[in-house]
Amino acid sequence: MCGGDRFTGNEDDSGKKTTTDLQLALHNYTRSVLDSTYYQECRLTGLEFRVEDAVNQIAIINSALSLPPQLCRYPEKVGEVLGTELVECVYWRVGSLLYMFCHSQCEGETHKLSKDIFFEVRQ
Repeated sequence: MCGGDRFTGNEDDSGKKTTTDLQLALHNYTRSVLDSTYYQECRLTGLEFRVEDAVNQIAIINSALSLPPQLCRYPEKVGEVLGTELVECVYWRVGSLLYMFCHSQCEGETHKLSKDIFFEVRQ
């Protein structure tokens, strides 16, 4: 759930901003993925990131979040296609999920996070 600035696309030969249907569709799809994964993140937070629920859910969320940048025809231009704000939101969401999972696991009685679980969630 990121800010609401309007996607403006690329500049044409006259310097005017243009948006292709594909760019607009990818932009809208990315916003939908962020909204959906926000809901899933809130659910995990409510469950205090229990390992039995969180590992699989985080993998599913990370998979969904990795798709929009992969759908860009030119990965080096993902910021131009999606807009800097959406790209930052996607990467922030991935990092925040990992942080919240680790934080929740380290707050438990054992205060210990298995390396295997950490790397499983990280991928």
